Amino acid sequence: MKLDPNLQSQLTPYAQKFLEEYQPQIKEINTVLPDKELLLEQHCSQRQKDYLIRVSNAVKSWSASTSGRESVQNLSCLSLTGVRKALPKILWQMLHETPQLAAALDPKEFLENMDFPVNSITIGFDAEFIFIVGISISVGIAIGIDELSALKSLLDGDGGDFDFGSGFLSISLDEGIVEAAMGSLQIGISNSNPTDMGGWGCSIEIIADPGVGVTLSLDLNLGPISLNGATIAIDGGEGGGVGIQESYTFMIADIDYYIPPMFQPRRSHMLILRKLTCKDTSEWHENDEVYLKFTPDDGATYPYPSWDYRSMDDNSYEDTWELGRSIWFDNQIKIEIWDSDDTTDDDLIAKKVLHFSDEKIQKLIDSNNKSTQTYTFEDDGKYTLTVGLMF
Repeated sequence: MKLDPNLQSQLTPYAQKFLEEYQPQIKEINTVLPDKELLLEQHCSQRQKDYLIRVSNAVKSWSASTSGRESVQNLSCLSLTGVRKALPKILWQMLHETPQLAAALDPKEFLENMDFPVNSITIGFDAEFIFIVGISISVGIAIGIDELSALKSLLDGDGGDFDFGSGFLSISLDEGIVEAAMGSLQIGISNSNPTDMGGWGCSIEIIADPGVGVTLSLDLNLGPISLNGATIAIDGGEGGGVGIQESYTFMIADIDYYIPPMFQPRRSHMLILRKLTCKDTSEWHENDEVYLKFTPDDGATYPYPSWDYRSMDDNSYEDTWELGRSIWFDNQIKIEIWDSDDTTDDDLIAKKVLHFSDEKIQKLIDSNNKSTQTYTFEDDGKYTLTVGLMF
């Protein structure tokens, strides 16, 4: 299942943040986790397992219906905003069309079988990416137990906008994933309140039904380890699984950093930004805090680096910046060189549009490595940019 390019672009920065800031902690977490079988023995009784299988079978029944299949398929075509708007309506649809699931998720029924109260019902859409192999991100909402009366009104037929709930992004490192751009719908039951779901957690797969595409996993709190709930995934494609899966959940309301676009859909040609050299800074006796923006074929504009800048001047070792950024394009690329400023608006140093016809690209590639070209950018400052055409 192919995901919407906008959704991939919007989620990629979170995946990179996870790899840079949180992945190093996974090894430390693994050192305190016992093996899968011991975790199951210590934290999941047979009665709890039987109850969760009953919930999973109810989800399986809905996922096999025409309505269930269409819901998962439609999510893959939406942007991040579209997914968040669609999820509550899908949850209402799932409960409305599957009475046995609604009955199983009744708070009293949950408490009797799980030995702790259900405080949240979650629904999410999980995406796995080929461009960051092994990263899985779930976009979801958590709905509190105090909002079940609104759920009841939806079950009675009043769909409404259903725009409440706490948004989250849950990111995990799945070493078993070898395919990508897949999507799956997930429903979860949790002891955590909707606004308290952020932070580290782990899950253990206890049942997988590849024939139908439904996976049931236990969700555990870390430090001290305790059973927190379960997640049922309606798979959108073939994928690898792991015994124990660590994840970090960001509450969307707590995310305060800018999310620039990163992922580029494949186009006809590829160019590599190889090297930027400063010949003259834009301000006398001061460094430029440089970053680039590039726009392929009048599409989305991408910053490089995605965050931060490179300090450059015209008379020291800082004057050359090895880049290595790839760009997909069809016929042209607009490139801008900017000077970052903490106190005022950023300043545009210079810009240029690089035009390429298919014939020109092929001629450059065929002419003894002349596919490497250097362009001069000169306005408030002077820079040269070396690029390489790949194909």
